[in-house]
Amino acid sequence: MAAPIVKTGDPAPGSGGRTFTTNFTDPRINSAGEIAFGARVSGGSNDGVWQTAGGLVVQPALAIENDPAPGGGTYSSLSTSAIRLNDLGHVAYRVRVGGSDGYWSNRTGSVQLIVKEGDPAPGSVPPGNFSNLNASRIYLNNSGHIAFNDSDLDGVWSESTGSIQLVAGAGNPSPPPIGPILNVPMLEYNNNGYCALVGDHDAPILNDNSVFSDRSGSLQKVIGAGDPVPGGGTLTSAMHPVSDIRFNNQNRVALEGWVEQIISSVQTNRVGIFTEDAGGTIRLVAKQTVPLPDGNPAADVDLLALDDQGMLFYEGNDSLFVYDTNTNTNTLLLAKGAPAPETTSTFDYFNPAIKTNAMGQLAFRAHLTDGNDGFWIEQTPGMGDYKLIVLEGQTVEVTPGDFRLIDQIDLNYTQFFNDAGQYAYQVDFLDDTEAIYQGLIPEPATLALLGLGAAGLVARRRRK
Repeated sequence: MAAPIVKTGDPAPGSGGRTFTTNFTDPRINSAGEIAFGARVSGGSNDGVWQTAGGLVVQPALAIENDPAPGGGTYSSLSTSAIRLNDLGHVAYRVRVGGSDGYWSNRTGSVQLIVKEGDPAPGSVPPGNFSNLNASRIYLNNSGHIAFNDSDLDGVWSESTGSIQLVAGAGNPSPPPIGPILNVPMLEYNNNGYCALVGDHDAPILNDNSVFSDRSGSLQKVIGAGDPVPGGGTLTSAMHPVSDIRFNNQNRVALEGWVEQIISSVQTNRVGIFTEDAGGTIRLVAKQTVPLPDGNPAADVDLLALDDQGMLFYEGNDSLFVYDTNTNTNTLLLAKGAPAPETTSTFDYFNPAIKTNAMGQLAFRAHLTDGNDGFWIEQTPGMGDYKLIVLEGQTVEVTPGDFRLIDQIDLNYTQFFNDAGQYAYQVDFLDDTEAIYQGLIPEPATLALLGLGAAGLVARRRRK
Protein backbone atom coordinates (compact mmCIF):
# COMPACT_ATOMS: atom_id res chain seq x y z
CA MET A 1 0.00 0.00 0.00
CA ALA A 2 1.14 3.53 -0.74
CA ALA A 3 1.38 6.14 1.99
CA PRO A 4 2.15 9.86 1.89
CA ILE A 5 5.75 10.63 2.82
CA VAL A 6 5.25 14.39 2.66
CA LYS A 7 2.22 16.64 2.20
CA THR A 8 0.97 20.20 2.40
CA GLY A 9 1.27 21.47 5.98
CA ASP A 10 4.14 19.18 7.01
CA PRO A 11 7.26 20.80 8.47
CA ALA A 12 9.88 21.47 5.77
CA PRO A 13 13.23 20.32 7.21
CA GLY A 14 16.01 22.86 6.94
CA SER A 15 13.64 25.73 6.21
CA GLY A 16 13.78 27.56 9.52
CA GLY A 17 10.41 26.38 10.80
CA ARG A 18 8.43 26.80 7.59
CA THR A 19 6.00 24.22 6.20
CA PHE A 20 5.42 22.66 2.80
CA THR A 21 2.63 24.34 0.82
CA THR A 22 2.26 23.41 -2.87
CA ASN A 23 4.22 23.03 -6.11
CA PHE A 24 5.37 19.48 -5.31
CA THR A 25 7.17 18.02 -8.32
CA ASP A 26 6.85 14.52 -9.68
CA PRO A 27 9.20 12.55 -7.40
CA ARG A 28 12.21 10.55 -8.54
CA ILE A 29 12.88 7.23 -6.77
CA ASN A 30 16.20 5.37 -6.90
CA SER A 31 17.15 1.72 -6.40
CA ALA A 32 17.38 2.19 -2.62
CA GLY A 33 13.91 3.71 -2.41
CA GLU A 34 15.24 7.21 -1.75
CA ILE A 35 13.22 10.05 -3.25
CA ALA A 36 14.16 13.51 -4.51
CA PHE A 37 11.55 16.19 -5.06
CA GLY A 38 10.91 19.90 -5.26
CA ALA A 39 8.26 21.83 -3.32
CA ARG A 40 7.26 25.30 -2.15
CA VAL A 41 7.43 26.45 1.47
CA SER A 42 5.35 28.91 3.47
CA GLY A 43 6.35 32.52 4.01
CA GLY A 44 6.46 33.48 0.33
CA SER A 45 6.77 31.76 -3.04
CA ASN A 46 10.08 30.06 -2.37
CA ASP A 47 10.78 26.67 -3.95
CA GLY A 48 13.30 24.16 -2.65
CA VAL A 49 14.73 20.69 -3.21
CA TRP A 50 14.71 17.81 -0.72
CA GLN A 51 15.48 14.11 -0.60
CA THR A 52 14.52 11.25 1.69
CA ALA A 53 16.78 8.74 3.40
CA GLY A 54 16.72 6.30 6.31
CA GLY A 55 13.15 5.04 6.30
CA LEU A 56 11.59 7.78 4.17
CA VAL A 57 12.65 10.58 6.50
CA VAL A 58 12.78 13.86 4.62
CA GLN A 59 16.26 15.35 5.02
CA PRO A 60 17.08 19.06 5.45
CA ALA A 61 16.68 21.07 2.25
CA LEU A 62 19.54 21.04 -0.23
CA ALA A 63 18.49 24.48 -1.47
CA ILE A 64 15.63 26.95 -0.96
CA GLU A 65 15.16 30.13 -2.94
CA ASN A 66 16.34 33.26 -1.07
CA ASP A 67 18.38 31.17 1.39
CA PRO A 68 22.19 31.48 1.54
CA ALA A 69 24.19 29.40 -0.94
CA PRO A 70 27.49 27.71 -0.06
CA GLY A 71 30.38 30.01 -0.89
CA GLY A 72 28.29 33.18 -0.75
CA GLY A 73 25.25 34.71 -2.39
CA THR A 74 21.66 33.51 -2.23
CA TYR A 75 19.68 30.99 -4.21
CA SER A 76 17.07 32.20 -6.72
CA SER A 77 15.14 30.80 -9.69
CA LEU A 78 15.37 27.14 -8.67
CA SER A 79 14.37 24.93 -11.61
CA THR A 80 12.23 22.27 -9.93
CA SER A 81 11.93 20.51 -13.31
CA ALA A 82 15.72 19.99 -13.30
CA ILE A 83 16.10 17.85 -10.16
CA ARG A 84 18.03 14.61 -10.72
CA LEU A 85 18.70 11.61 -8.44
CA ASN A 86 21.02 8.63 -8.89
CA ASP A 87 21.27 5.24 -7.18
CA LEU A 88 24.07 6.48 -4.89
CA GLY A 89 21.70 9.02 -3.37
CA HIS A 90 23.32 11.97 -5.14
CA VAL A 91 21.03 14.82 -6.15
CA ALA A 92 21.79 17.43 -8.82
CA TYR A 93 19.74 20.48 -9.71
CA ARG A 94 19.87 23.88 -11.42
CA VAL A 95 19.57 27.10 -9.45
CA ARG A 96 20.71 30.72 -9.86
CA VAL A 97 23.23 32.39 -7.55
CA GLY A 98 24.54 35.91 -8.12
CA GLY A 99 22.75 36.23 -11.45
CA SER A 100 24.24 33.06 -12.96
CA ASP A 101 22.45 29.75 -13.37
CA GLY A 102 24.47 26.73 -12.33
CA TYR A 103 24.29 23.02 -11.65
CA TRP A 104 24.77 22.02 -8.02
CA SER A 105 25.01 18.63 -6.29
CA ASN A 106 25.53 16.95 -2.92
CA ARG A 107 27.57 14.15 -4.53
CA THR A 108 30.67 14.92 -2.44
CA GLY A 109 28.72 14.73 0.81
CA SER A 110 27.87 18.42 0.91
CA VAL A 111 26.23 20.77 -1.57
CA GLN A 112 28.75 22.19 -4.03
CA LEU A 113 28.66 23.99 -7.36
CA ILE A 114 29.57 21.85 -10.40
CA VAL A 115 29.48 24.46 -13.16
CA LYS A 116 27.84 27.85 -13.74
CA GLU A 117 27.21 30.33 -16.51
CA GLY A 118 30.34 32.40 -17.06
CA ASP A 119 32.70 29.44 -16.56
CA PRO A 120 34.92 28.52 -19.53
CA ALA A 121 33.26 26.06 -21.92
CA PRO A 122 35.90 23.41 -22.73
CA GLY A 123 36.30 22.68 -26.44
CA SER A 124 34.06 25.46 -27.74
CA VAL A 125 35.09 27.07 -31.06
CA PRO A 126 35.93 29.90 -30.78
CA PRO A 127 36.75 29.62 -27.06
CA GLY A 128 33.83 30.88 -24.99
CA ASN A 129 32.01 30.67 -21.70
CA PHE A 130 28.83 28.91 -20.70
CA SER A 131 25.95 31.36 -21.03
CA ASN A 132 22.64 29.45 -21.11
CA LEU A 133 22.63 26.19 -19.14
CA ASN A 134 19.48 24.36 -20.17
CA ALA A 135 17.10 23.57 -17.30
CA SER A 136 15.55 20.47 -18.85
CA ARG A 137 18.73 18.88 -20.24
CA ILE A 138 20.80 18.04 -17.19
CA TYR A 139 21.45 14.36 -16.52
CA LEU A 140 23.08 12.60 -13.55
CA ASN A 141 24.26 9.01 -13.86
CA ASN A 142 25.15 6.37 -11.28
CA SER A 143 28.82 7.33 -11.36
CA GLY A 144 27.87 10.78 -10.10
CA HIS A 145 28.71 12.38 -13.44
CA ILE A 146 26.51 14.92 -15.20
CA ALA A 147 25.84 15.72 -18.85
CA PHE A 148 24.23 18.95 -19.97
CA ASN A 149 23.50 21.29 -22.84
CA ASP A 150 24.20 25.00 -23.30
CA SER A 151 21.51 26.42 -25.59
CA ASP A 152 23.54 29.47 -26.65
CA LEU A 153 26.71 27.55 -27.49
CA ASP A 154 24.68 24.71 -29.08
CA GLY A 155 26.85 22.09 -27.46
CA VAL A 156 26.78 19.10 -25.11
CA TRP A 157 29.27 18.44 -22.32
CA SER A 158 29.72 15.54 -19.89
CA GLU A 159 31.94 14.52 -16.98
CA SER A 160 32.44 10.93 -18.15
CA THR A 161 36.23 11.37 -18.19
CA GLY A 162 36.17 12.82 -14.66
CA SER A 163 36.05 16.47 -15.71
CA ILE A 164 33.74 18.53 -17.89
CA GLN A 165 34.56 17.83 -21.54
CA LEU A 166 32.84 18.64 -24.83
CA VAL A 167 30.82 15.82 -26.39
CA ALA A 168 29.34 17.53 -29.44
CA GLY A 169 28.66 20.87 -31.09
CA ALA A 170 29.81 24.25 -29.83
CA GLY A 171 31.22 25.12 -33.25
CA ASN A 172 33.12 21.88 -33.76
CA PRO A 173 32.86 19.73 -36.90
CA SER A 174 30.52 16.74 -36.81
CA PRO A 175 31.32 13.36 -38.37
CA PRO A 176 31.56 13.95 -42.17
CA PRO A 177 29.74 14.79 -44.34
CA ILE A 178 27.58 16.53 -41.76
CA GLY A 179 28.33 20.14 -40.96
CA PRO A 180 28.54 21.68 -37.49
CA ILE A 181 25.71 20.97 -35.04
CA LEU A 182 23.63 24.13 -34.79
CA ASN A 183 21.19 23.08 -32.08
CA VAL A 184 20.65 20.15 -29.70
CA PRO A 185 16.89 19.69 -29.21
CA MET A 186 17.20 16.28 -27.52
CA LEU A 187 19.80 14.71 -25.21
CA GLU A 188 20.04 11.44 -23.26
CA TYR A 189 22.85 10.23 -20.91
CA ASN A 190 23.22 6.74 -19.50
CA ASN A 191 24.95 5.03 -16.59
CA ASN A 192 27.81 3.93 -18.83
CA GLY A 193 28.77 7.56 -19.32
CA TYR A 194 27.60 7.80 -22.93
CA CYS A 195 25.40 10.40 -24.58
CA ALA A 196 22.87 10.10 -27.38
CA LEU A 197 21.56 13.30 -28.89
CA VAL A 198 19.70 14.82 -31.78
CA GLY A 199 21.72 17.52 -33.50
CA ASP A 200 20.32 19.97 -36.04
CA HIS A 201 22.63 20.80 -38.95
CA ASP A 202 22.58 22.65 -42.28
CA ALA A 203 24.97 20.40 -44.20
CA PRO A 204 24.80 18.56 -46.43
CA ILE A 205 21.12 19.65 -46.52
CA LEU A 206 19.52 22.68 -44.87
CA ASN A 207 17.33 22.25 -41.78
CA ASP A 208 18.10 18.58 -41.19
CA ASN A 209 19.02 16.63 -38.10
CA SER A 210 20.64 13.35 -37.12
CA VAL A 211 21.07 11.10 -34.10
CA PHE A 212 24.61 10.98 -32.67
CA SER A 213 26.29 9.08 -29.84
CA ASP A 214 29.75 8.92 -28.25
CA ARG A 215 29.27 5.29 -27.11
CA SER A 216 32.16 4.11 -29.32
CA GLY A 217 34.57 6.51 -27.63
CA SER A 218 34.06 9.36 -30.09
CA LEU A 219 31.04 11.11 -31.54
CA GLN A 220 29.51 9.10 -34.39
CA LYS A 221 26.28 9.41 -36.34
CA VAL A 222 23.77 6.66 -35.58
CA ILE A 223 21.24 7.59 -38.26
CA GLY A 224 19.98 10.77 -39.83
CA ALA A 225 18.43 12.66 -42.69
CA GLY A 226 18.64 10.88 -46.03
CA ASP A 227 19.61 7.51 -44.56
CA PRO A 228 17.66 4.43 -45.70
CA VAL A 229 15.52 2.77 -43.05
CA PRO A 230 14.09 -0.74 -42.69
CA GLY A 231 10.69 -1.13 -44.32
CA GLY A 232 11.62 1.12 -47.23
CA GLY A 233 12.26 4.80 -47.75
CA THR A 234 14.66 7.18 -46.06
CA LEU A 235 14.52 9.55 -43.13
CA THR A 236 13.09 12.56 -44.91
CA SER A 237 15.32 15.41 -46.02
CA ALA A 238 12.53 17.93 -45.48
CA MET A 239 12.96 19.69 -42.14
CA HIS A 240 14.14 17.93 -38.98
CA PRO A 241 13.23 14.29 -39.61
CA VAL A 242 14.00 12.95 -36.10
CA SER A 243 11.31 14.03 -33.63
CA ASP A 244 12.16 11.92 -30.55
CA ILE A 245 14.83 9.57 -29.17
CA ARG A 246 15.39 7.18 -26.26
CA PHE A 247 18.74 5.76 -25.03
CA ASN A 248 19.05 3.01 -22.42
CA ASN A 249 21.79 1.45 -20.31
CA GLN A 250 22.27 -1.26 -22.93
CA ASN A 251 23.56 1.59 -25.17
CA ARG A 252 20.65 1.07 -27.57
CA VAL A 253 18.96 3.94 -29.36
CA ALA A 254 15.30 4.19 -30.36
CA LEU A 255 13.86 7.02 -32.39
CA GLU A 256 10.70 8.39 -33.94
CA GLY A 257 11.00 10.19 -37.24
CA TRP A 258 9.56 11.05 -40.63
CA VAL A 259 10.07 8.55 -43.44
CA GLU A 260 10.03 9.65 -47.07
CA GLN A 261 8.99 6.88 -49.44
CA ILE A 262 7.78 6.58 -53.04
CA ILE A 263 4.65 4.40 -53.14
CA SER A 264 2.88 3.84 -56.48
CA SER A 265 4.84 6.76 -57.97
CA VAL A 266 3.63 9.07 -55.19
CA GLN A 267 6.01 10.56 -52.61
CA THR A 268 4.73 10.01 -49.07
CA ASN A 269 5.91 11.18 -45.65
CA ARG A 270 4.96 8.95 -42.73
CA VAL A 271 5.95 8.72 -39.08
CA GLY A 272 7.95 5.64 -38.14
CA ILE A 273 9.51 4.20 -34.99
CA PHE A 274 12.88 2.45 -35.19
CA THR A 275 15.22 0.83 -32.68
CA GLU A 276 18.55 -0.91 -32.45
CA ASP A 277 18.42 -4.59 -31.54
CA ALA A 278 20.92 -6.55 -29.42
CA GLY A 279 23.32 -6.75 -32.36
CA GLY A 280 23.14 -3.04 -33.16
CA THR A 281 20.98 -3.47 -36.27
CA ILE A 282 18.31 -0.81 -36.78
CA ARG A 283 14.85 -2.37 -36.94
CA LEU A 284 11.45 -1.05 -37.97
CA VAL A 285 9.06 -1.14 -35.02
CA ALA A 286 5.98 0.59 -36.44
CA LYS A 287 5.04 3.01 -39.22
CA GLN A 288 1.91 4.82 -40.30
CA THR A 289 -0.27 2.73 -42.69
CA VAL A 290 1.71 -0.46 -41.91
CA PRO A 291 -0.30 -3.09 -39.97
CA LEU A 292 0.37 -3.19 -36.23
CA PRO A 293 0.73 -6.48 -34.32
CA ASP A 294 -3.05 -6.47 -33.79
CA GLY A 295 -3.55 -6.48 -37.59
CA ASN A 296 -4.89 -2.93 -37.86
CA PRO A 297 -3.10 -0.42 -40.12
CA ALA A 298 -1.42 2.28 -38.05
CA ALA A 299 -3.11 5.65 -38.39
CA ASP A 300 -0.68 7.09 -35.86
CA VAL A 301 2.31 5.86 -33.87
CA ASP A 302 4.09 7.41 -30.88
CA LEU A 303 7.35 6.39 -29.18
CA LEU A 304 6.85 6.17 -25.41
CA ALA A 305 9.83 4.55 -23.67
CA LEU A 306 12.86 2.26 -24.00
CA ASP A 307 13.68 0.66 -20.66
CA ASP A 308 16.83 -1.01 -19.36
CA GLN A 309 15.41 -4.48 -19.97
CA GLY A 310 15.38 -3.67 -23.70
CA MET A 311 11.62 -3.22 -23.92
CA LEU A 312 10.45 -0.47 -26.27
CA PHE A 313 6.92 0.73 -25.56
CA TYR A 314 4.91 2.62 -28.12
CA GLU A 315 1.37 3.63 -29.00
CA GLY A 316 -0.33 2.67 -32.22
CA ASN A 317 -3.89 3.92 -32.76
CA ASP A 318 -3.84 4.71 -29.00
CA SER A 319 -3.25 1.04 -28.09
CA LEU A 320 -0.13 0.02 -26.16
CA PHE A 321 2.47 -2.23 -27.81
CA VAL A 322 5.89 -3.52 -26.77
CA TYR A 323 8.82 -4.33 -29.03
CA ASP A 324 11.42 -6.57 -27.37
CA THR A 325 14.81 -5.45 -28.70
CA ASN A 326 16.41 -8.65 -27.39
CA THR A 327 14.30 -11.00 -29.50
CA ASN A 328 12.81 -8.58 -32.08
CA THR A 329 9.25 -9.57 -31.19
CA ASN A 330 6.39 -7.09 -31.42
CA THR A 331 3.31 -7.56 -29.21
CA LEU A 332 0.04 -5.88 -28.29
CA LEU A 333 -0.06 -5.28 -24.54
CA LEU A 334 -3.26 -3.32 -23.91
CA ALA A 335 -5.85 -2.24 -26.46
CA LYS A 336 -7.60 1.09 -26.59
CA GLY A 337 -11.10 0.43 -25.26
CA ALA A 338 -10.05 -2.51 -23.06
CA PRO A 339 -11.41 -2.47 -19.50
CA ALA A 340 -9.05 -0.71 -17.09
CA PRO A 341 -8.53 -3.03 -14.08
CA GLU A 342 -10.29 -2.06 -10.84
CA THR A 343 -12.21 0.77 -12.54
CA THR A 344 -15.52 1.13 -14.34
CA SER A 345 -13.84 2.77 -17.35
CA THR A 346 -11.72 1.72 -20.34
CA PHE A 347 -8.26 2.68 -21.64
CA ASP A 348 -8.22 5.73 -23.92
CA TYR A 349 -4.48 6.26 -24.47
CA PHE A 350 -1.14 5.66 -22.75
CA ASN A 351 1.66 7.77 -21.30
CA PRO A 352 5.51 7.80 -21.51
CA ALA A 353 5.61 6.83 -17.80
CA ILE A 354 5.99 3.11 -18.53
CA LYS A 355 8.73 0.57 -17.81
CA THR A 356 9.55 -2.94 -16.65
CA ASN A 357 11.83 -3.55 -13.69
CA ALA A 358 14.49 -6.26 -13.30
CA MET A 359 11.84 -8.65 -11.95
CA GLY A 360 9.87 -8.20 -15.17
CA GLN A 361 6.95 -6.30 -13.60
CA LEU A 362 5.33 -3.75 -15.89
CA ALA A 363 4.30 -0.35 -14.50
CA PHE A 364 2.42 2.23 -16.53
CA ARG A 365 0.21 5.31 -16.50
CA ALA A 366 -2.84 5.60 -18.77
CA HIS A 367 -5.68 7.99 -19.56
CA LEU A 368 -9.19 6.57 -19.37
CA THR A 369 -12.29 7.31 -21.42
CA ASP A 370 -13.95 8.88 -18.37
CA GLY A 371 -11.25 11.59 -18.40
CA ASN A 372 -9.19 10.35 -15.46
CA ASP A 373 -5.59 9.11 -15.36
CA GLY A 374 -4.51 6.02 -13.45
CA PHE A 375 -1.34 4.15 -12.52
CA TRP A 376 -1.08 0.34 -12.60
CA ILE A 377 1.63 -2.24 -11.80
CA GLU A 378 1.70 -5.86 -12.89
CA GLN A 379 1.94 -8.07 -9.81
CA THR A 380 3.25 -11.22 -11.51
CA PRO A 381 5.62 -10.74 -14.48
CA GLY A 382 4.07 -11.67 -17.79
CA MET A 383 0.65 -12.53 -16.33
CA GLY A 384 -1.16 -9.24 -16.95
CA ASP A 385 -2.53 -9.11 -13.37
CA TYR A 386 -2.42 -5.33 -13.20
CA LYS A 387 -3.08 -3.74 -9.83
CA LEU A 388 -4.47 -0.21 -9.72
CA ILE A 389 -2.17 1.94 -7.58
CA VAL A 390 -3.92 5.31 -7.81
CA LEU A 391 -6.70 6.89 -9.88
CA GLU A 392 -7.81 10.46 -10.39
CA GLY A 393 -11.26 10.94 -8.91
CA GLN A 394 -10.54 8.53 -6.04
CA THR A 395 -11.15 9.50 -2.44
CA VAL A 396 -8.25 8.45 -0.20
CA GLU A 397 -7.58 8.58 3.52
CA VAL A 398 -4.51 10.80 3.86
CA THR A 399 -4.33 10.50 7.65
CA PRO A 400 -6.78 8.69 9.94
CA GLY A 401 -10.18 10.28 9.38
CA ASP A 402 -8.87 12.76 6.79
CA PHE A 403 -10.39 11.86 3.40
CA ARG A 404 -9.52 13.83 0.27
CA LEU A 405 -10.47 13.61 -3.41
CA ILE A 406 -7.60 13.19 -5.89
CA ASP A 407 -7.80 15.79 -8.65
CA GLN A 408 -4.59 14.98 -10.54
CA ILE A 409 -1.68 12.53 -10.40
CA ASP A 410 1.85 12.92 -11.73
CA LEU A 411 4.73 10.48 -12.22
CA ASN A 412 8.30 11.05 -13.30
CA TYR A 413 8.68 9.46 -16.74
CA THR A 414 11.98 7.70 -16.02
CA GLN A 415 12.27 7.20 -12.24
CA PHE A 416 8.87 6.27 -10.83
CA PHE A 417 9.40 2.50 -10.32
CA ASN A 418 12.49 0.57 -9.23
CA ASP A 419 13.81 -2.99 -9.41
CA ALA A 420 12.65 -3.72 -5.85
CA GLY A 421 9.03 -2.96 -6.77
CA GLN A 422 8.98 0.42 -5.02
CA TYR A 423 7.17 3.32 -6.66
CA ALA A 424 6.49 7.01 -6.10
CA TYR A 425 3.98 9.53 -7.40
CA GLN A 426 2.60 13.00 -6.66
CA VAL A 427 -1.05 13.98 -6.23
CA ASP A 428 -3.02 17.21 -6.25
CA PHE A 429 -6.16 17.03 -4.13
CA LEU A 430 -9.36 18.87 -4.95
CA ASP A 431 -8.92 21.07 -1.85
CA ASP A 432 -5.68 22.49 -3.36
CA THR A 433 -3.40 20.51 -1.06
CA GLU A 434 -0.73 18.16 -2.42
CA ALA A 435 1.27 15.10 -1.37
CA ILE A 436 3.98 12.69 -2.48
CA TYR A 437 3.32 8.98 -2.01
CA GLN A 438 5.59 5.96 -1.92
CA GLY A 439 4.60 2.30 -1.97
CA LEU A 440 5.81 -1.24 -2.59
CA ILE A 441 4.40 -3.97 -4.79
CA PRO A 442 4.93 -7.30 -2.97
CA GLU A 443 7.48 -9.70 -4.42
CA PRO A 444 5.82 -11.63 -7.26
CA ALA A 445 4.32 -14.91 -6.08
CA THR A 446 6.10 -16.91 -8.77
CA LEU A 447 9.43 -15.45 -7.73
CA ALA A 448 8.90 -16.15 -4.04
CA LEU A 449 7.53 -19.67 -4.46
CA LEU A 450 9.74 -20.96 -7.22
CA GLY A 451 12.93 -19.09 -6.40
CA LEU A 452 13.27 -17.96 -9.99
CA GLY A 453 15.81 -15.27 -10.86
CA ALA A 454 14.80 -12.05 -12.50
CA ALA A 455 16.47 -13.05 -15.75
CA GLY A 456 14.24 -16.09 -16.05
CA LEU A 457 11.14 -14.04 -15.47
CA VAL A 458 12.13 -11.47 -18.03
CA ALA A 459 12.92 -14.23 -20.50
CA ARG A 460 9.46 -15.73 -19.97
CA ARG A 461 7.87 -12.37 -20.85
CA ARG A 462 9.97 -12.18 -23.99
CA ARG A 463 8.82 -15.58 -25.21
CA LYS A 464 5.15 -14.73 -24.80
